[in-house]
Amino acid sequence: MSKWYCPKCGFMYNETTGDENLGIPAETLFVKVDPAFVCPRCKTPKNMFIEVG
Repeated sequence: MSKWYCPKCGFMYNETTGDENLGIPAETLFVKVDPAFVCPRCKTPKNMFIEVG
């Protein structure tokens, strides 16, 4: 499972833990997250996130 980094604000999405606050269950791959997803902090679009391992 990978982590995905928002280059604008540093928000990190972790596939292992998901994000309960955003309604994303644990073990949800980032590619399975809604394409309309934007960073909850700065609204950067999903396609700008960087996979960091």
